[in-house]
Amino acid sequence: MNEPYGYKISHQTVVNYAKLVSRIIQPMVDLYPYRMTGTQFGDETYIKVRGINKYVFLWSDTTTRIITSYRIYDQRDTLNAVKSIHDVLMHYDEIPDDLVFITDGNPIYNADQLFYHINGTDYAMEF
Repeated sequence: MNEPYGYKISHQTVVNYAKLVSRIIQPMVDLYPYRMTGTQFGDETYIKVRGINKYVFLWSDTTTRIITSYRIYDQRDTLNAVKSIHDVLMHYDEIPDDLVFITDGNPIYNADQLFYHINGTDYAMEF
């Protein structure tokens, strides 16, 4: 902004603007009625935030490549896997009978699948 318009903007102003815009845009992106297929793939990985490990759970549609869940948690555990898959399921008006989740075989997803089975939602899990 300084070169073309002569406005000096601080780093903090950019951070504040990004936070404000993300709060406005996130519901539009998360609640948009995407056309999704019955196959999702996902993984979790760790990142360092201010020197502390956090875990990113990321799910995406295999065909459309739409990101259907993205969350950062303090732990990599079954509860957080359940929450991330819940985000994915919320994108469907009706859960497909042939729904498949493709993961790396982390045992938290087996427990997650059992949780959903007990609560009446079945899906296939591939590793």
